[in-house]
Amino acid sequence: MQSDTKKLPNFFLVGTPRSGSTSLYHHLDQHPDIFMSPLKEINYFSEELRDRYIATELQPSVRKNAEMLRQYLDGPLLEKRFCGYVEDWDDYCRLFAGAENESAIGEASICYLWSKTAPERIAARLPDAMILMVLRNPIDRAYSQHLQNINHGMQRTFREHIEASLAGGFGETINDLHPFLEFGLYAEQLLRYRRLFPAAQIGIWLYE
Repeated sequence: MQSDTKKLPNFFLVGTPRSGSTSLYHHLDQHPDIFMSPLKEINYFSEELRDRYIATELQPSVRKNAEMLRQYLDGPLLEKRFCGYVEDWDDYCRLFAGAENESAIGEASICYLWSKTAPERIAARLPDAMILMVLRNPIDRAYSQHLQNINHGMQRTFREHIEASLAGGFGETINDLHPFLEFGLYAEQLLRYRRLFPAAQIGIWLYE
């Protein structure tokens, strides 16, 4: 499949979690000159977000979501959907096939900022793309994520969550402890993009 480069993203909202990216995604999607992927959190360029790295206890949910995502990608893509792990380039391109005369085409995957693989993979495919990021005070960001985890059933206090994350180390397995604190290590994450993209192509905003 030969993809039309005019129908691929020319900007990426790369992060960070719990910093207003979903609201920004929806605001951008309402603009007549902007086409946003109907799937938020595509995660195509983050090789760390693959089934083999997801914790064992999360695998049943991963398999269910994969089945639902496959049905979605095989459909008309008319409805908005949140979160998926798109690995196939043709599937990725299909998400932007609905773009018409919009001057800006974008996607929002908040793990791209944390990901060590995403910057190089984006630069290799789309070196002229704009990189947008919204940063939030790391403590406030982590606490907001902690509250979200509580809503999903976590029983730890915020202090216990931090201590467990520190004790577990910064490994490769994706679970409720990782990447939790790592999401707030903005300096090294930003440097990865600055090494690959000109400063004029990087936009940084503060949540506050």
